[in-house]
Amino acid sequence: MSQELKRELTLHLVPTAAITLLLSLLWLLKESSFFSFLSLFLGMGLGSFLLDLDHLVYWFVTHPNLPESQEAKKILLSKNYPQLLTHLARYHLSHSSLTFHHFHFQLLLLPLTFFVLSSTSSIFAKSLVFSLNLHLLSDCLKDFYLRRQDLKIWLFARSHLVRLTDKALELYLLLLSSCLFLFFLFLLNS
Repeated sequence: MSQELKRELTLHLVPTAAITLLLSLLWLLKESSFFSFLSLFLGMGLGSFLLDLDHLVYWFVTHPNLPESQEAKKILLSKNYPQLLTHLARYHLSHSSLTFHHFHFQLLLLPLTFFVLSSTSSIFAKSLVFSLNLHLLSDCLKDFYLRRQDLKIWLFARSHLVRLTDKALELYLLLLSSCLFLFFLFLLNS
């Protein structure tokens, strides 16, 4: 497994696992059903990686003629999925115009998450939308601290009118973090 892939997996699995474990421990005190725990694990796990499907859209729909896209197609056709993950880890930083990582999607996801958390009893659906938000926040925070200019490029790709200062970007991330905390409380009380 490549170092890039290990870093990407760690970035998404550690926060997801920590929150899943915390919720599980708190739900044990409430004597939640086994089905609730199973739904939580499945929703959190799927949500951790679902948004990265936009990298496949990047390769196969919006940029199919790139050499890396051609290579990804060959790997996919050979059904070598571990190699596809390694290929994704190698090139994902160069993908700056992704549908699900864009701030427009984030702004749509917030009210959708609130709606799901407040209107359904499905633990799977609740944990899935929570995990989608956690994934996006993890990506944003990592790049805010390590590659701030890259964050501004991919977060606001295709939005030429939006240019946030570092302070405004910090406030945006604080807002996302606050929403995620609120969503955690909703999920906790499920």
